[in-house]
Amino acid sequence: MNDWVAIKTTKGDAWAMQEIVKDALVLGVTRNYASLLMDLQVAHSVCPLNLNGLLEASKADFLHDICGIVHNLNRDTGELENCFVPRYAQRQA
Repeated sequence: MNDWVAIKTTKGDAWAMQEIVKDALVLGVTRNYASLLMDLQVAHSVCPLNLNGLLEASKADFLHDICGIVHNLNRDTGELENCFVPRYAQRQA
């Protein structure tokens, strides 16, 4: 089993991810709810996201990150490929 399969999120993170998925579907992202939620959880586990910032992002930045995750997430390894880094990735200290 890959390490990224065992994803731990806080209740706040889980709520924010659910809201992000709902918003993405309203904006026309063509992925079903469960698949998009899983993609977001995996992406957040390998590249921590500023979920609250993403919820407040402009439509362009929001779609950049969500569509980028959908198109660049390797679902076998759990890694974001093609040098994709979400605009709302948390800054590393």
